[in-house]
Amino acid sequence: MDENLRRFLDALARLSTTDIRASAAAIRRCSGDEAGDDVLWWNATMAIDDALRHEAQVVEAAAAAQRASDAVAAAARASGLHPSDPDVAGLIRRAKEVARGIVAGEGATDATSWLLSCWSDHIDFALPPDPPKNLDPD
Repeated sequence: MDENLRRFLDALARLSTTDIRASAAAIRRCSGDEAGDDVLWWNATMAIDDALRHEAQVVEAAAAAQRASDAVAAAARASGLHPSDPDVAGLIRRAKEVARGIVAGEGATDATSWLLSCWSDHIDFALPPDPPKNLDPD
């Protein structure tokens, strides 16, 4: 399993009730009711889809999304929340997209970072910075 995915899933598993509620509220604030926000979400999702080029990678991304869903649901249950709670359900949707973006890799870094940006203050996870480009001495 990719190290970034493992770290993300571990962070999801550690979410408390407060973290879940704060993350969901932050995602709602970030998403708002603006049509532009829906377009940004759609563009991020499409960028991730485009970056998933091979069938094996698509399957891996689906498995990662399921693991993210399971991690949020387990953290919610441990906190006394039900996965059908609107805050939990919204966080599960976002976590699944982020997990897919992590699997998609470099081609989806901007999209994945944007999906994380709304709730990064409430989860102990961040994507590593992009490595510097053009380090080849030739």
